[in-house]
Amino acid sequence: RDCETKYNIYLLYPNQPKNSSTNYSIHIDLFDKMTLNYLGSWHLSIPFQFLPVNRIAAQLFIPSSKIISKSCPLFCGKHGRCAEYMNKNFSYFCQCDEGYSGSQCNI
Repeated sequence: RDCETKYNIYLLYPNQPKNSSTNYSIHIDLFDKMTLNYLGSWHLSIPFQFLPVNRIAAQLFIPSSKIISKSCPLFCGKHGRCAEYMNKNFSYFCQCDEGYSGSQCNI
């Protein structure tokens, strides 16, 4: 229905000036708007991080249902589940339950 809709979103760094020794990226989660069920995630790298401003253009293709990863190599503990990024083959992360964080959802 909204396939031709374009969105412009401005994201600001939490610290100014940004830390030049840190690699920044963008993680976008997709949820069903009626059930709020998780559908997937994208990971976008930020090239040329030495520039004062970065513009990233990306086309995000939204699936009609959740994409299930056949095998997921990460251990995410009892408070998370392993998920694969929709735009990067063989790139995984731990999706933590509410109230938990960290690379293995143990914080």
